[in-house]
Amino acid sequence: MSDISIDDLPDSQPALEPYRPPKPLAELYPDEIRFFASRFIWSSNRSGFYTRTGYGKEKGWHARKRLGVEWMPLYPALVAELIEKHLDFDRFCLNADWMSPNRPKDDETAFWLGTMAGKYTYYDCIDVDVHDRVGFYGQPTRWHPDRNSRGSLWHPNIYRMMPVVRLGIDYFKKLKLFHEYCPGRVWSFSSASLGMNLYRMSPKAECPQERYQRVKDRLKAMRMDVLGGVPIEVYPEPPKTPGSKGHQQRRPCGLDSGIITDAGIVTDPIGQIRIFMNPQTPSFEAVVEAIVARLQHQYRRWIEFPEYTDVPKQRLFDQQRAEIDKVLEWLRKDCPDLESILNDSSNTASISICPLLCEGLSKADETEEMVENDAIIDQPKGQIFLTCDLEAINRTRQWVPFVMFLARNGFPSEDSFLPVISTLTKWLFYYELYDLPVEERKARIKEVLWVYCANKHNGFITRLNNGQSEEVISNIDRLVEHTIQTVNDCGKSVFMDMRYKRDRGQYHIVYEIEDDLCDLDTNNQSSICPILCGVLSGSDEGTQGWTYVADDTPLPDQVERAVVEAFRASGYKMRKKDGHYPILRAITRLINYLAASKTYQRRASQMLLTQMGFPDKSSKRERIKAILSAHDIIHRGDYRSRSQSMRYILTKRMIDSLEGHRVIETA
Repeated sequence: MSDISIDDLPDSQPALEPYRPPKPLAELYPDEIRFFASRFIWSSNRSGFYTRTGYGKEKGWHARKRLGVEWMPLYPALVAELIEKHLDFDRFCLNADWMSPNRPKDDETAFWLGTMAGKYTYYDCIDVDVHDRVGFYGQPTRWHPDRNSRGSLWHPNIYRMMPVVRLGIDYFKKLKLFHEYCPGRVWSFSSASLGMNLYRMSPKAECPQERYQRVKDRLKAMRMDVLGGVPIEVYPEPPKTPGSKGHQQRRPCGLDSGIITDAGIVTDPIGQIRIFMNPQTPSFEAVVEAIVARLQHQYRRWIEFPEYTDVPKQRLFDQQRAEIDKVLEWLRKDCPDLESILNDSSNTASISICPLLCEGLSKADETEEMVENDAIIDQPKGQIFLTCDLEAINRTRQWVPFVMFLARNGFPSEDSFLPVISTLTKWLFYYELYDLPVEERKARIKEVLWVYCANKHNGFITRLNNGQSEEVISNIDRLVEHTIQTVNDCGKSVFMDMRYKRDRGQYHIVYEIEDDLCDLDTNNQSSICPILCGVLSGSDEGTQGWTYVADDTPLPDQVERAVVEAFRASGYKMRKKDGHYPILRAITRLINYLAASKTYQRRASQMLLTQMGFPDKSSKRERIKAILSAHDIIHRGDYRSRSQSMRYILTKRMIDSLEGHRVIETA
């Protein structure tokens, strides 16, 4: 028996603390809520609003009206509750007034607020929607036992249905276009459907009609108003008819939304508002990573969710993962082929902005019209080419002829280093060599421009005349980097349009200047920088009477495996044609060509490489050579100025493999 008697027990148990609902967000974060209200609510149309409670068609947007007839206007007390309910629905369910008209009903498991364009706006938003849904899965609600000790599995509303979408590579191409040509925006998931809202905030209020039209006109000029056959929506969208209030848009920072940053996805509503207060744009890699993470989460939850359905969930998930792999490979290749999804409507006007100064022109320009007549290039009107008068060149729509003039003739005058190098950098970086990865593109441009300066300075670069070649190289490096950063969105859109027309075969003549830049003008022979000249051993290209004979001797297995592995690791897929791989055969001929020299190094012009079987397009050749160089197969040496060809050198690893193979064969 216990020694404790009833007299030893306390007279009464301690009183239980009364339940206290969580405080409203407006009380905890007054500055953030005040900012959200002023930027996204009160700047909207105050005479009415829309609400939504789910993702299914039966739970779409509904106009909030009194007795189903008159629009319910926005007023301070109502707005305060709508903001709380939109930003944190679960919190609002705990502290909502039972007498409030906004009190959640039992079957209400989600809530979003939508408003229309008002008299002024602090933002514009590009909406990139996703419409390809393949299914739904259940997300536990406040009635589910896992979230509520008083909940029951028999409750009819223990789940809210969440969408599962299917995304292809074209969706990511759309986003890449907007990331590149519409910078400075906040990237936000609009909902669980993975649609993307791209907000550009403004510190001052603007007219919504003017801002809407400005964005729409710009997208149309860049042929981005319709991408992949789907129109791009812009908000706030003004009413199209006198009696209409315009199209509603879901307010940001609500349920299932999230803002993408380089550090991850911000889902807390207050954290999202703070990003709108201090906008930041994520890298495109962070955007892809965030979308892929949410996409994989959707499919896993969908497969785990118990339901009776004939939908092949696992097969759809496998297909989506294969598409994700394709997207990641495309991302590793520096996102090529963006122009394939642009609006190809014949009614779309050409971009009428000069890529150099980005000023409007009176008429849309076609590149082939500007450079079709060589007389225009070689005999410019007046002295604008000789003086590098960029303003006059752009005003008279002579920028492309000016590029061709510089490539063929070299520096035209004293003090022309800055306009010449910047002009050629823009052409090469954003047009001719655009298919190369960014860093390889920069390196190639610097290399080509150095050869151009050495061969075609025409005596107008004083530092070269004084033998200060290292200083010239340093200036080229700095100017190339600076020029790339100074081209604005309008200029980039012009080059994108030019690339699109070139790739679609819309130009009668496709002009490339790389070979002209490296070509030697015989008038300059006395002023060529001597450090570019090399010494050849044995007969080589350029030797009198020398002709190339293809050597298709098979490479040693170790060397061939190294080449194949280099291309596999770089994501470059070799394609088989007529029973062999053309790229592998071209590389075999190049290696045999180099191995025929005692020093394992020889020079080869672009024409010779083409004879070996390398692609005709310079950008494709450069990519192949970059792969070989990056994977320790060949080194690229200097140019030989008098023959405009480059020295190629087999690496020590390749030499050891070739010599080892010869020893075995001899034995």
